[in-house]
Amino acid sequence: MINPTLGSVQIVPPQRLATDPACLAAARAQTSAEMLEQMVALRRSGLSLRQIGRRMGRCMEGVRQALMRYEAACQDSPGTTSIADDPWSDPLRDPEPLPPGHPIAMRGLWRGLEQWRGLV
Repeated sequence: MINPTLGSVQIVPPQRLATDPACLAAARAQTSAEMLEQMVALRRSGLSLRQIGRRMGRCMEGVRQALMRYEAACQDSPGTTSIADDPWSDPLRDPEPLPPGHPIAMRGLWRGLEQWRGLV
């Protein structure tokens, strides 16, 4: 249905009942579980937040918040097993220092040296 006041924006009505427990947990008063399930499906198909917002009749930030609630509900569900209890299990937190000559370390060294170059 095309609304003349909204231009070419098409609001997609909910089509089926949500079966995902994370959708049910992340649903709010203005965002039903069915609508959230459609947002997740559209996001998985590759659409941007802005495109999803246009199709669902929501703003981009509202879509982002709803998808963040969904992801948090997915992580909190008891069916998922993760090693999140161990603080060192994060792959980005390596307890070892960077090896000599690593690009990140070298970039930091050169920036530090460039800072003091003008004083000598």
